[in-house]
Amino acid sequence: MYAKGMTVRDIQSHVQELYGFEMSAAMISNITEKVIEVATEWQARPLQSVYPIVFFDAIHYKVKEGAKVVLKAAYTCLRIDIDGLKALPDAIRAVFPEVKIQLCVIHLIRNSIKYIPTKYTKEFMVDLKAIYGANTLELAEQNLEKLQGKWESNYPLAVKPWVVHWDNICTFFEFSTPIRRIIYTTNAVESLHRQFRKVTKNKAIFPTDEALFKMLFLVARDISKKWTMPLREWKTVISHLALAYGDRLGFSK
Repeated sequence: MYAKGMTVRDIQSHVQELYGFEMSAAMISNITEKVIEVATEWQARPLQSVYPIVFFDAIHYKVKEGAKVVLKAAYTCLRIDIDGLKALPDAIRAVFPEVKIQLCVIHLIRNSIKYIPTKYTKEFMVDLKAIYGANTLELAEQNLEKLQGKWESNYPLAVKPWVVHWDNICTFFEFSTPIRRIIYTTNAVESLHRQFRKVTKNKAIFPTDEALFKMLFLVARDISKKWTMPLREWKTVISHLALAYGDRLGFSK
């Protein structure tokens, strides 16, 4: 019940109604506290040696900290393993120097649109799509130059991220179409965050970091049980990755 987002008061009422048994808030807290041990073991579990694709994102929650309420980020790392099941550039490269970083194009679009007047949004979106929807890197870079020439003087904040972060935006042009569909957006991890929000919507403020961690762990554990199907065109994707990075994936070319 706790994992489904029910509050302590809801759980008390539910148990009383179904079983005629009164549970104190302290009892419920003690029961759910046992989750921490399981969650800590889960965090420390051995990882697989290879994950071809890993998504990083954050979801924000209000958490009490002393006498204050602080907005805190809960960071999510969602990996895709060799079987195709769903499972910070400088910092990441410091540990994994050969990694290829791909920023989420959808996030970039959303951030850019905030600085464009509504009457120009449609036109700006067409020009953006000419960049990320281009068939080749060369064409994308030509269209980026056109975007700069047309919009940068009046709306620099909308254009600047595409120029400054281009090296980490254009990565997906190195890959075939099936791989591009997976990596150019963080839709997979955003879908997970939507599931988090469905369960945590009744919690306006979490009393501690531990309470937040406990809730998110339980939700993630429940959701992961439903991930039984490979990603779309995964056999093609892993074949293309094996041709390019067979040695790093443990495949022979």
